[in-house]
Amino acid sequence: MVDKNLSDEDLIAAITKAPKLLERPIVINVNKARIGRPSENILDLL
Repeated sequence: MVDKNLSDEDLIAAITKAPKLLERPIVINVNKARIGRPSENILDLL
């Protein structure tokens, strides 16, 4: 979950410190979520 109180600068700083955050997108569909890498992980959400 993303803290809605974080600023864009805070999010960019977190990604800068841990670049894998950007490589591992999280796909959310209604009440399910999956880590989107590899892309096959999200097929059941589409």
